Amino acid sequence: MRANVKKGIGAAVSAWQISAGAKAPFDLRPNIAGAEQFIYVLDGGVEITVGADRQVTAAGTLLVVAPGSTAVQVRTTGVAATLLVFEAAKAP
Repeated sequence: MRANVKKGIGAAVSAWQISAGAKAPFDLRPNIAGAEQFIYVLDGGVEITVGADRQVTAAGTLLVVAPGSTAVQVRTTGVAATLLVFEAAKAP
């Protein structure tokens, strides 16, 4: 089996902790245009809006943000939440 890997592209994983009732003060658009982004809700619950599509999620949910998606906004659903964000990144 052979992986299709582009030179200069790596991966990044970041953890985001969001306080209860807070709206994330950031836009979770992918770091590299044309790359998918995966958001895993580790604990708590969040409302995620991608463009005009809104979903309320709970712990254990994995969301896939398609390439070219517009503004990705996140806010908690009343309890604190922890997200793991997996995405492509430029290799150092």
